[in-house]
Amino acid sequence: MNAKEWRALRYKLSPLFTTTKLKTMYEPMAECSQNLTSILDQIQENEDIDLKEYLGRFAMDVIGSCAYGIDAKNLSEPDNEFRKMGKKSLEPSRVKMLIFAILNCLPKLGKLLGLSLNDSDVGEYFCKIIRDTINYRKKNGVVRNDFLQMFMTLKDKGSIELHTKDPEDEYLRMEPAQSGENFEFTDDVMVGNAYTFLKAGFENTAVNTLLTLYELSKNLEIQEKVRKEIQKHVEENGGTLTFQALRKMVYLEQCVKETLRKYPPRQSCKEFAPKNIPYQMVLKYQLELLYLFQL
Repeated sequence: MNAKEWRALRYKLSPLFTTTKLKTMYEPMAECSQNLTSILDQIQENEDIDLKEYLGRFAMDVIGSCAYGIDAKNLSEPDNEFRKMGKKSLEPSRVKMLIFAILNCLPKLGKLLGLSLNDSDVGEYFCKIIRDTINYRKKNGVVRNDFLQMFMTLKDKGSIELHTKDPEDEYLRMEPAQSGENFEFTDDVMVGNAYTFLKAGFENTAVNTLLTLYELSKNLEIQEKVRKEIQKHVEENGGTLTFQALRKMVYLEQCVKETLRKYPPRQSCKEFAPKNIPYQMVLKYQLELLYLFQL
């Protein structure tokens, strides 16, 4: 995908992540949170648990519900096929390390050889789920408030309508695509993006949540301040954690962002200069170094 195609695709996908669209998916997120709470309540006091495993299952349930509109049941059935395939997609191996090195250092060779970090059986499994869900919805006229439905709307209409604007959506920078920037949103692109959303989302969500909890466990004063903020806004909403209440939790958001600053999900970023610049350059930013400079 070249720069113009990427920009055109980004312009099409950005409206999917606005506050208004995310609000429509809050209910399934809250339901998954309640399921996680119920399971954690059953754990005996002083019992050691693998919290990352629980958070990983929770993240897959959230993404399964919000992205595909399906009940993955990872929390209640940790050994099901959905969870196994999700974990397999991230299992490290020497072969994957070699492929990663080739794709990173010799991208043209990697493309020529058709190399990919995705396991073929894992990709086929999730892509089949996505295609089956799309076909079922089209055949039965089913409409849900999830990412897959918005992908389907995007393919049929060519864009996602925004009825209201929120100042917090400015970070999306939804500028119209420029002249000559066009990208056809085909079935394969739709399925590919839906699969990428799952693979890129569930592990990062679990790890970032785990690290936030880790930092709070080390800083009890901050933990108590976060707890009081949550309790305050929940009480103001009649004992229910609503989407509006969550948006008011500024200190909690600051804690999450500080965790992301200390433990960036990506260790580096690459940007390729346009081809019209002599000696195409690769600009690499080491995010860990940026963090150190901020100390």
